[in-house]
Amino acid sequence: MSKNSKSRQLFLLEVLVDKVKIKSWSPVSELGAPSTLSIKVKFLGFPHINIDQDAEGQNEPENLVRGKSCLLPMKPEELLINMQKAPLVVSVSEKNEHSSSLLAHTYVKFNKGMVSMVRSVTEGRDDDYMCLPISQSLRDSFPLLDKKNSKVGEITLFIRLSYFGHSVVTQFKLVGEEKSVLFKKS
Repeated sequence: MSKNSKSRQLFLLEVLVDKVKIKSWSPVSELGAPSTLSIKVKFLGFPHINIDQDAEGQNEPENLVRGKSCLLPMKPEELLINMQKAPLVVSVSEKNEHSSSLLAHTYVKFNKGMVSMVRSVTEGRDDDYMCLPISQSLRDSFPLLDKKNSKVGEITLFIRLSYFGHSVVTQFKLVGEEKSVLFKKS
C-alpha cells in the first residue's frame, strides 16, 4: 500500500449528458406550461451534479450535450471500495414553473479502467505515470427506468474520472492592458 492511499488525493468526476430519450415526455407539461429536463447525478455523500436543459429550449434533449464536474477529495482506498459497491445514481426529472417530477432513473457502474486507475494509486503504481493528471472514461447509453423498473427511455453519458495527486498547480499569465484575470462562476 502506498503513502498516497493513506492521505486524501484529488479526483475529479466529470459527467456529460449527450442525449436523453424518454418515450412519454413532452416539452409542454400537462398544464400547458413549457417544461424542461433536469438530470441529477449522485455519488456517495457528495453534492448532486445537476445538469439542466436550457430553459429557452435551445438544446433539444436528443442532443443535450451539457455537463458538470465534482472534485472528490478522498483517500484512494476509500474511493476504490465505494466505486465497487456504489454506482452513480442518475435521475431524470421534468421541471416547469409549477413543479418538478421524477420521470426515470438508472444506475451507472464505474468501468474496469476507472477501477484499475484508482487501484494503481492505492498500490503505489501512480509513480508509473510520469505526468499527472491521469484519467479513464466511459461513453455509453444506459436504459432509463420508471418507478416500476420498466424501460421508458435511454440516456447517453460520457463520464471521466481523473486523478490529480494531492494538489493541483497551474500556471497562468495576465493578458491585456488592464492585466486582470476573470473568474467565471457556472
